[in-house]
Amino acid sequence: MKTDTILGTAGRAHRAWLERGRQGEGRIDRSHLRLLSVALAGQELAQIRLSDCELVEAVLRSARMQEAELESCTFMACVFLSAKLDQALIHQSAFKGCFLALSKAPGVKVHQSSFSNCDMERARWTDARFVGVQFDGGKWGHTDLSGAHFQDCEFLDVDWSSAKLAGVTLSNCQIGGLTLPAQHGVTLQDCRQ
Repeated sequence: MKTDTILGTAGRAHRAWLERGRQGEGRIDRSHLRLLSVALAGQELAQIRLSDCELVEAVLRSARMQEAELESCTFMACVFLSAKLDQALIHQSAFKGCFLALSKAPGVKVHQSSFSNCDMERARWTDARFVGVQFDGGKWGHTDLSGAHFQDCEFLDVDWSSAKLAGVTLSNCQIGGLTLPAQHGVTLQDCRQ
């Protein structure tokens, strides 16, 4: 596994930008980037902006990606174990076979994206907003989705039977492939099987 140049000069400039209160130049703002098997674990990537990027087998374990902007990106078999994505904005992006266990993403906003066969075990994505998102399979054991709102989403073979769902709302969603616990407390509005 190699460390990409995103951690070299650009990484130092980004950290300096954050230390200056997000003023001036230095923010990592990349497009059309393809990263294969890179190590970005534990990196300070708050407010990073990536568009039209592809990351394959990247390790972002414990990366601090608060308020990141991820647009039209594909993440394949990436490791986000214990990553922090608080208040991130994810738009038209795909997560395929990613390991998001123990990640924290309170207040994340996800639009027109997909999560396919991802491991979300014990993740905390509380007060999140999902619009037009497709969820296909994956592991959801003890995932905390409290206060999350899902609108116009589709669930295929998703098991939330042990997830924490207090205050969750599903609005106009396709839920035929969603397993909920017997006593779930989820508000269902205009959902279809």
